[in-house]
Amino acid sequence: MDAGLAALAVAVTTFVSLAVPLELERQWLTVAWALEVTALVWLAGRFKLPALAALARLMAVLVAVRLLVNFSVFEYPIGTDPVFNWLLYGYGLPLLAFAAAAWLARRQGPGEAQLATLLEGGALAFAFTLVTLEVRQLYHPGTPGSGAPTLAESAALASAWGVLGAVLLAANRKALLKSVEWGGRIFLALAALAVLVLPSFLLNPLWDHNAVGETPVFNLLLWIYALPAVVLGFGAAELRRRGSRKLPAALSTTVLILAFLLLTLEVRQAFHGNYLDGLNGGESTVAERYSYSAAWILFGAALLVLGVLRRGKALRYASLAVTLLAVGKVFLYDTANLSDLYRVFSFLGLGVSLLALAWVYQRFVFRELP
Repeated sequence: MDAGLAALAVAVTTFVSLAVPLELERQWLTVAWALEVTALVWLAGRFKLPALAALARLMAVLVAVRLLVNFSVFEYPIGTDPVFNWLLYGYGLPLLAFAAAAWLARRQGPGEAQLATLLEGGALAFAFTLVTLEVRQLYHPGTPGSGAPTLAESAALASAWGVLGAVLLAANRKALLKSVEWGGRIFLALAALAVLVLPSFLLNPLWDHNAVGETPVFNLLLWIYALPAVVLGFGAAELRRRGSRKLPAALSTTVLILAFLLLTLEVRQAFHGNYLDGLNGGESTVAERYSYSAAWILFGAALLVLGVLRRGKALRYASLAVTLLAVGKVFLYDTANLSDLYRVFSFLGLGVSLLALAWVYQRFVFRELP
């Protein structure tokens, strides 16, 4: 009886799957198959038919292939709306279908744990792809598959991935699903890697000709560096609640790098305006060079105070590194353009400052705080 019922169910499902392409346009075909995955998982649990679970697994793989490695998706009539376009439905509905199917599979007992993990992985992959393509759609309306990422777009991608990772981790505090946990960690790591490689290095406006805005402080630099730093900071805090150490440390280091870059580039923007690479002319003045040193010293002091208040050894050592960088710049570069008398006074002031810094760091950095 069970064998006959299974054969009948498989036959009906196969005919439905073959009939779907005849009635739907190709951009909706995969969506229909994703919904069928949920129906198959439910039927497999309802009638205790392993054959349907196997068919659901095969159908899920087909859906994943069509949505994740099918570049003809970019030929679909996506539309130009930044949010409510085909991407939202084409990936959002399969995401929900796979999540629902995974929930049903987990309710069916440990025997379907592998299927549930597969479906959860597919849902996470759809979520990542949806977020990525929606950001691309925002900057390339109607053609999210074309064009290299711009400076602002790369920061938006990193921030979006970081938000997705942090949200997944926050939502998984009690359920502790391994797939969701690993998904959140991977997305946060990708966000940190993306912001370090693209806005911080390859597309850095200091050497790449990118406009950042004419307004001091409140310009594109906040979007590029401050927003990803805040997102990664929240992600690191969420991971620390779980007792994790390595990834939160890496994310916190990335946050410090972004904060340092933001401060430095904001100083340069105050003196150079819209473009920071110097192609539009404008030599660095003495005031600008000393402003960097002053900003770095204040940043180092702020890190030290924060490290003392939070009893964070990493923050205190980061403050030492930034302060030594500022002192080295003053000693090796800033004083090189001063006359003899001013140089003497500068060295005298630098020596006094170093003695004071030595006491401060001996007191607060090189010993354990209570």
